[in-house]
Amino acid sequence: MPPSNREIVEEFLDLINRQHRVREAFERFTDENYIQHNPMCGNGREGAITLIEGLVATPGFAPSVKRIVAEDAYVCVHMHIAMGEGRAGMAVMDMWRIENGKIAEHWDVIQEVPETTASGNSMF
Repeated sequence: MPPSNREIVEEFLDLINRQHRVREAFERFTDENYIQHNPMCGNGREGAITLIEGLVATPGFAPSVKRIVAEDAYVCVHMHIAMGEGRAGMAVMDMWRIENGKIAEHWDVIQEVPETTASGNSMF
């Protein structure tokens, strides 16, 4: 039985976040015509690889997946990315569209984690 869409994204993120094998993750799990919607990133695999290789090389880079929601062709991930000691890091919401067992498209929303919140609740 082929992997579920959720499993595809989990393996993709493991290669990037834990193993720092960004190029391998993209070549193995994304479609050749990968569509990127992040405004800071070029379209296609190479733009994403360049951006993410820079992130994972940052001293203190420590992503932590908080939750994953998968429905039909879409997988959403809520993640905390710490970026070094003394920095609160970033809250990230990623959404991928899976087509024919490959990641075909990606959207994200990224926000700095504030020191305090008006609600008193964390972002996670």
